[in-house]
Amino acid sequence: MDHRKEYEAWCTDPGFDEHTRAELKALEGDEAEILDRFYRRLEFGTGGPSGCDRGGQ
Repeated sequence: MDHRKEYEAWCTDPGFDEHTRAELKALEGDEAEILDRFYRRLEFGTGGPSGCDRGGQ
């Protein structure tokens, strides 16, 4: 999906709160900022080892 289509999908997603919707609306017309924010999907990993979490030990 290209950045413009991704941005438009976010703008019409009913799952976002009002703060997010306002931020998306503020980007309208700023193609450089839309490109910077939506040119690819971010991948997230665990950021470290996984396993049993034993607080205090």
